[in-house]
Amino acid sequence: MKRLLPLLMILFILSSCNLSILQVIDGKKADEDRNTFMIQEAFESPTSFSLLLVTDIHFDRHDNGVYYRNNQFFDWIQENQSDFPNLDTMICLGDITENSSTEEFNRYASFRNDLIKKTNIREILTIKGNHDIRPDTNHMADWKNIIRQPEYQAVAYKGISFYLLNTANRTLGKTQLKELQEATKQDPRPKIFFSHMPLYGKPSLVYFALQDNQEREEIISLLVRRRGMLFLAGHHHQGDVLYSFTPTTTEFILGAFHGRDSLFEQTKPRWYILDLDAEAKEIKIIRYQVEPDANKPSRKVMATLHVTL
Repeated sequence: MKRLLPLLMILFILSSCNLSILQVIDGKKADEDRNTFMIQEAFESPTSFSLLLVTDIHFDRHDNGVYYRNNQFFDWIQENQSDFPNLDTMICLGDITENSSTEEFNRYASFRNDLIKKTNIREILTIKGNHDIRPDTNHMADWKNIIRQPEYQAVAYKGISFYLLNTANRTLGKTQLKELQEATKQDPRPKIFFSHMPLYGKPSLVYFALQDNQEREEIISLLVRRRGMLFLAGHHHQGDVLYSFTPTTTEFILGAFHGRDSLFEQTKPRWYILDLDAEAKEIKIIRYQVEPDANKPSRKVMATLHVTL
């Protein structure tokens, strides 16, 4: 059975995706296309902030052992907002749906709207995962009309550039990669990359990561040469993988938002806070995990990273 697991994992990885022009925006209007590859606002020094991070929600997933703890998630945010006064943005790293159905995209949109109504979160950025591009669905139109986000984009946020990549097809593709090269070349800010597919993680995760070795090496080179501090990814539901390319350039893979208790997979529902302390030049990644029979999610600092700002 153990020998079959890697083969089974491969079967779960789907492809098929069309790439659009890299849309680099400023501020928080994610549906605004400025028809430019560069962030136009003036450079500003980085300031401290906190981000809420989730990945692999998989709305309407009904596989054996799958379960959700959305109520605990909302309760935690509402009870702990004062602990994160700078927390106003969430980024979701893909697989918001299970089968790319319109109903599933609408469920995510409702989830997103509830979060904005009930909490201090004011902006939610979303990237595509492989489950969000299923063939024989209306996923491209649903993404445009329901999610209302570019397929990939960059955002200037408190002195840091966020690059939200489209790796749903396990690749950036030539067009997106070329535009990423040009954009980062002219962007002086420190950078964080967000992706559904891991960049590398570690050798044992080869079936979960980007598959084009040359493309992967180029992205690592961009991170190292152009002030890339961190590469954040999902897809590997077990998650909680930390891998350093240099002392100041790191990849972290997040665990899934939904839980599962089965032979194939044992995970607990998780979400994360990325906390950047600009004065200390330090990033902390904090995991919150729903434990069985516990009143509150557990808290664990998964990484403390020293960065160059």
